[in-house]
Amino acid sequence: MIYQVYNEPKFAQYIRMYKTAWVSSPYGWPDQINAATSYLDLSVIYGSDLYVTDLLRSHYDGELLSDSYTGMPDLIIQVPQQGDRNQGYPSGDERSNENPGLASIVGLWILHHNLLAKEVKKIFPLLDDERLFQEARRRNIAYYQHIVYDELMPQELGLDLGPYQGYNPKTDATTSNEYSSVAGRYYHSGLPSIYQTYNIDMSHHEMGYIDIDAYPQ
Repeated sequence: MIYQVYNEPKFAQYIRMYKTAWVSSPYGWPDQINAATSYLDLSVIYGSDLYVTDLLRSHYDGELLSDSYTGMPDLIIQVPQQGDRNQGYPSGDERSNENPGLASIVGLWILHHNLLAKEVKKIFPLLDDERLFQEARRRNIAYYQHIVYDELMPQELGLDLGPYQGYNPKTDATTSNEYSSVAGRYYHSGLPSIYQTYNIDMSHHEMGYIDIDAYPQ
């Protein structure tokens, strides 16, 4: 992975496959198993299975576990399969702690889920926790998909997919190796090498700058 350091290209450690399982593909050659969902479903905050999702929920008013400052769950929550990366904030995806920028985006979507849960409760005060959670989750994912399809893709790739035509269960949503290994890494080149830290009032924090190399890739 390459990113800019004061206008000079620099390589960051990045491993494409780690402890990868192999299965036979329908084309006759081995292929990798994707451990996460391929859909734009915000699995980074909800997880890719019911067990992790359950751990990340507050089970009160349809909200996710979070604090009002970072948006991330409390550190005492232990999410399985996250290994050493569980030293940071747990979430639906172990990569949430790779750098401060990614962690802040995950925290933002968690806070947005909880905001939507509060809004749904105001409109439908009799809904229980499960229904509030699912309604807030559905709306949160819709916001995310709108940003990706209607704002990001036209701006970055010049693609206009037109109006939504409905879900097609026959469409193969598998993430291709070409995308996950090459095309999807395009965005890594936009990572800054350092982050300036700020207080909540936007004054400079005493921590100063954070070097992205200090975070595991």
